[in-house]
Amino acid sequence: MKDFDQFYNRNQRGSDCCIVTALNASLYLNKKKLIKPGTKAYNTILKKTGCQHGSAINPDQCYPKLKIDTKKRYKRWYDVNFKDLPLEITLWHSHYGFHSACVIDYSEKDKAVQVLNFKRETTTDGWIFLQALKHYEGNTNTNTGWVARSFKKLWVKR
Repeated sequence: MKDFDQFYNRNQRGSDCCIVTALNASLYLNKKKLIKPGTKAYNTILKKTGCQHGSAINPDQCYPKLKIDTKKRYKRWYDVNFKDLPLEITLWHSHYGFHSACVIDYSEKDKAVQVLNFKRETTTDGWIFLQALKHYEGNTNTNTGWVARSFKKLWVKR
């Protein structure tokens, strides 16, 4: 189990959930906070990714700065490998609308995941059963999008 309290567990503004997910994926992989919310560097990322009015237009633009990259995209919910961590999942919730959350742990025995930035539906330390999480499945149109993607550490040549 990861140290849940070290991660970011809420949006800094209404539209930055996918940037918060990227920050958490970076922290998971790099073991340190490269950029912190509320800083000038964070605000630069928000502008660069077009993060305003309820969405981020191009969140991938912040990945090099956070030393992460997309490893694999999953188009169908039942194909998602919840052991492939960290994992960004796209959810639909009547309160949030479309929402990005970050999976940082998986329990095979319990068939549950530990999710960041989805407090309304999880335990106090972020756990939710996969069966319950399935009710929040986001994009189901396999022709246009993805429901989850995993991240890898971006190795920078020196």
